[in-house]
Amino acid sequence: DVYKRQGLIRYDGHELKKYQNIPFDSTSISGDWVFTISEDTTGNLWVATMNGLNYFDQRSEQFVLFNVVDKNDSSLKSKAINKMIVNDDGSMWIATIDCGVFFMSLDKNRKPEFNHYNLTREIKLKEPTEKLQVWDLYKDAENFLWIATINCGLLKLNIKTNAVTQYINDPD
Repeated sequence: DVYKRQGLIRYDGHELKKYQNIPFDSTSISGDWVFTISEDTTGNLWVATMNGLNYFDQRSEQFVLFNVVDKNDSSLKSKAINKMIVNDDGSMWIATIDCGVFFMSLDKNRKPEFNHYNLTREIKLKEPTEKLQVWDLYKDAENFLWIATINCGLLKLNIKTNAVTQYINDPD
């Protein structure tokens, strides 16, 4: 079945190794439907699945799950991650399909902290209760974060000032 979710598959030049979810094993990948993968500066991987954000330590070949969805302001409030951009300092921009954009930084103990960018205050939504649905991210050389959305056009976030510019298609 071409559409069967296979988890994460690694090819080392000689053979394939498959990493799949093992129920009740907290060191396995959280789901077999992988959306996106990003490598950090230490050579380890951040893997977004349908069931949350995973950190894969290539030395131990173990996963750590970060699908903390709670009321804590420093948690990642979405499991539906479309894109990640890892910065040189280990921080990361995260695009979600149902909660907009998050910025993850590492505290002094290298524990991730998530900051939600509530861009809906700055942009026009069709409905006041609508959630920002982000499809893709791109960080340019001038430190602007470009945010491709499903429902709000193209957004440009000035990372230094947090100013947002919204570009919406005008058919006329």
